[in-house]
Amino acid sequence: MKKHLAIILPLALLTLLTSALAAEEEDEFFGRIYFHYFHDFTSTDADPGLYESLQGIALENPGQDNGFAFTRFYFGYDRELNENFGVRFLLDVDYDQQYSQNQAGNLGSSSRNLRPYVKNAYLTMKCRLIEGSRWYFGMVAMPFTTTPESHWGYRSLAPMGMDLAGWGSTADVGVAWKGLWSDMYELQFAAANGEGYRRPETDMMKLFELRPTVYLLEKDVTLSAFASYEPDAEGTDEDALILSGMAGYDHEFFRVGAEYSLRTLSDAVVTDPATGAVDDLNQNVISAWAHVKPLDKLAILGRYDMYDSDTDADNDGESLLIVGVDYHPTKMVRFIPNIQMQMNERDDDPATPDFDESVSRNIAFLTFEVQW
Repeated sequence: MKKHLAIILPLALLTLLTSALAAEEEDEFFGRIYFHYFHDFTSTDADPGLYESLQGIALENPGQDNGFAFTRFYFGYDRELNENFGVRFLLDVDYDQQYSQNQAGNLGSSSRNLRPYVKNAYLTMKCRLIEGSRWYFGMVAMPFTTTPESHWGYRSLAPMGMDLAGWGSTADVGVAWKGLWSDMYELQFAAANGEGYRRPETDMMKLFELRPTVYLLEKDVTLSAFASYEPDAEGTDEDALILSGMAGYDHEFFRVGAEYSLRTLSDAVVTDPATGAVDDLNQNVISAWAHVKPLDKLAILGRYDMYDSDTDADNDGESLLIVGVDYHPTKMVRFIPNIQMQMNERDDDPATPDFDESVSRNIAFLTFEVQW
């Protein structure tokens, strides 16, 4: 009960405070809630050690789990102080898990406790030197997955592949800059701690991210690149470099997009223990998605991700397939029945003869998304 009060009371106070401010200043109070019912229909032959978490659901009893769950709350407030300055506060209630790679090489975490986090708390300032751009100071949004996630459009079902792989964070403490010109050219830059918005800084090194984007044919075509560099990433001696490219096309009746991302960790693999020789570790993520809109309030959607934790190793890949239908009676409410399947390339492990490592993990969801 105390854990629930620790979440509910701050949200209630925030709601009352920001509602009062919004009424007085006519500024924006906004929010978003993700909620779903799930039913796991994974085969009992599946190995729980390979698939630890999907949408915060641990694989403890294959084929026997179902229930209701809140997966995400966003409560935020924007206020324009004057024509040059503004502020944003955004509270994010999420599972206290980090999407990361475990010892088996797969993605996810089994932690399932909901906790509130401050995701954005920044001052924004108009940049006088470059028209059409602004500075952001504080806990800022990072360029990490902004453009691809916006094009994918279904964060309630899954974040982008780089985010799932634990390669970075969508928010961090630092300084950011963003410019948009002629609704065609966009540039985002950030320098931050590199620890994300849930952990304090632990070293002297900083993370740098850059995302240039071009919108063509009246924004029907989106071309976006991304680069990030962090020396001694995560307190190790390994420098982390990420390069990514994304392309998307929008039509009145459909949308398609794809992204390829490569991460290199310098000197992360010991190739010869006797001599101490090391080599770089290369990882990649490939994502492709599509929406078809047969009716005004109905869309059929699909996405396929392939993740390789070591491009030089065999049988270590993992993939995610999402197929669903989006019914949106209004722009603010969505009902999305969907099926998500996790699969891997691993051969049967002699150490776990009772499990079949080739069996996929399958969960059916009925996802509700509400925003205001």
